[in-house]
Amino acid sequence: MSFNFSATIFEKQFHKCLLLILATMFLSSCNGIGMDNIFNKSFSIDDRAKFKDVTFPDTTAALDSYSVIIISDIHFPSCRKNDFIAKIMSVDFTSYGTPAMVVALGDLTNDGTHEQYEVYNEFAEELHDSLGVPVFPVPGNHDSYDTALNGRNYLQDIYPTTFYRIKLHDLSWYFLDSADGTFGYNQLHTLENLFSTDSNKKIICTHYPLYTDSLFYRLSNYKERAHVIKMCAENDVALYLCGHTHIYSEHDFNSFRQILCGSLVGDDEAPSFVILSFYNDGRYERTVFTL
Repeated sequence: MSFNFSATIFEKQFHKCLLLILATMFLSSCNGIGMDNIFNKSFSIDDRAKFKDVTFPDTTAALDSYSVIIISDIHFPSCRKNDFIAKIMSVDFTSYGTPAMVVALGDLTNDGTHEQYEVYNEFAEELHDSLGVPVFPVPGNHDSYDTALNGRNYLQDIYPTTFYRIKLHDLSWYFLDSADGTFGYNQLHTLENLFSTDSNKKIICTHYPLYTDSLFYRLSNYKERAHVIKMCAENDVALYLCGHTHIYSEHDFNSFRQILCGSLVGDDEAPSFVILSFYNDGRYERTVFTL
């Protein structure tokens, strides 16, 4: 009897594991954690995320207000590029503040191939020429797939690091690599040290959310997630900007707010992007645009 009972338990556990693996395979798109993110990678977040301070000419420094355009989950060649360009060029920025930069929150392409990054770079160059501002990206899970050489293509074609900081007016923008579904010890340890000497208000830009209704869409390690939330709460973080789900949402963590941006693809809901307006009195406003 005991043998049959143990065998039954084993079978149940085996079936659960099998169902989990099958579910993961079906969830291998951007909206899932993906098979690439389960097993050890030959090129990991520690190889990609080498911190760098980045400076650039800020043409909005003397203005009373300015704006930052937030896009996410671009997924070239699936991106609704022409619709987005037409929409952003029709915006009257006197109502939102002169643009200072564009932020792209990961999944720049579907597969992270050199050919797809070439198309993304042409898109970023077009934005730069049209708006007169730089585009600053972070990687998403699609940017660290095996087809993307686990992020090597990103470093070669997009930027030589995935972890950097930009200081704009009185705000520090931290661009973090969460493309493997985790930040990793080394990146978080460096971030803690940077926070300890940075008195500015802070904004986090990354791909994976801290909170969603589904565990498949958020950071994979609940202890790490809790630690990041604590770090943000204790270090004057105002906004945590992320993507990944393709569905716009917001979550209030009391001391800071998570804004989860939609995509430029338009699969689960209409394609969308966000304009954040910042004012000298410390206020910010967000406006969501749909294509």
